Amino acid sequence: DTNAWGRLFAIVNAGVTNAAIWQQVSGLLDVTNFADYMLLNYYGANADWDHASNWYAGRRRDPPGQYQFLVWDGERTLEQVTDDRMDFDDDQSPPRLFQKLKTAGEFRSLFAARVRRHCLGDGVLTPPRAADRFRKLAATLDLAIVAESARWGNYRNDFHRYKEGPYERYKRNDHWRPEIQRLLHVYFPQRTDAFLQILERQGLWSPVRRFN
Repeated sequence: DTNAWGRLFAIVNAGVTNAAIWQQVSGLLDVTNFADYMLLNYYGANADWDHASNWYAGRRRDPPGQYQFLVWDGERTLEQVTDDRMDFDDDQSPPRLFQKLKTAGEFRSLFAARVRRHCLGDGVLTPPRAADRFRKLAATLDLAIVAESARWGNYRNDFHRYKEGPYERYKRNDHWRPEIQRLLHVYFPQRTDAFLQILERQGLWSPVRRFN
């Protein structure tokens, strides 16, 4: 059922305005998991999620647990270095939860701490670590992409002309490998700094500055 989900959104949509309401929210939502989940999706500038698409959340029913969000179907990510999707809002979706929670001081402090953990120092979203992780994942798929291309390569062109063209026959050497190189040599080296600037504009992150 959706009873707990409905309670969570009823609370946040009414406004997280004091510590007691924050306690209600954190009883229903794993707020650290949620901060990390949103940080990752905003880092990748997810452009394809709303109230009904491309995300999952789950919770233990008995005994009652907190909702945790799972990354799923994020194919509209890692596109342009300067992409900013942080203003998107849709009720009953992860972005709506974020838009409401970011008004609460408790969540802003938590989110800033997760930014420091993941985007600075040796964090998992720093350029070398993000690129290295992606490189290793891509290597495991390099051979399988040949079969994937054979399976789907002609699909849009010959069978299912959807909304946008051109309908290219995607191939590993012509499309997959050049995109991997773009990500490794252009996207990941620049994205973390660009993302921190976005967070600063949003008022969600402020680097420590020393004045002599």
